[in-house]
Amino acid sequence: MPWSFIDSIALSSPTGAGLTTGTIDMTGVDFFAAWVSRYFPIAPLSDSEGNTWAPLTLQGPIGGQLYLCANPTVSAAQTFILGAPVGNNYPSLYVAGFSCGGTGTLDQESGATPSGTSGQPGSLTPSEDDDLVLCGACFVNTFTSINGGFTVTDQLPNVPGQAYGGMLAYLIQTSATAANPTVTCDSNLYAVALATITISGGGGGSTFPSLIVAA
Repeated sequence: MPWSFIDSIALSSPTGAGLTTGTIDMTGVDFFAAWVSRYFPIAPLSDSEGNTWAPLTLQGPIGGQLYLCANPTVSAAQTFILGAPVGNNYPSLYVAGFSCGGTGTLDQESGATPSGTSGQPGSLTPSEDDDLVLCGACFVNTFTSINGGFTVTDQLPNVPGQAYGGMLAYLIQTSATAANPTVTCDSNLYAVALATITISGGGGGSTFPSLIVAA
């Protein structure tokens, strides 16, 4: 069974600290991906169904991080929560649910902290065909574009004093091909990250298997 996008939700912090999204129907999801745009300190990501979220590499002090959740418990009224840290970190959250008929497993990741209005995370070539490729970005002001065939699930602008801007995008490949999209915004691009996700049982293996924790 190939990857399929189910639904997504995004929210900027209204206060500069923690946040909780509204409810969304995530029935049929086998795998969650999330991006958090933020400044230090780090805040934990959770959801209303008690799933475990695995953070990937943090990109920059002002930047962000991809999170993965394999084999999640899902519901028709699911919410997602960023805990409030000690001091504001101005987060915005982007969550996307996918089906794959199996267990999504991290293959590779890359990331960068560009200066200027555009940047690339670093090229990745999936170890298998039919991978899901994820891209997240943090910026000031507004998102402009991403190339390379990626589809944006959600994007939100910077809200001064409340939240950094961000976006989450995905690409479903049929053949393993190098991916290194260019993300562009109208002001400072602080961070961009990329991850490739395989479906377990397809002959590959996770580069970081301990990061993916079943619910």
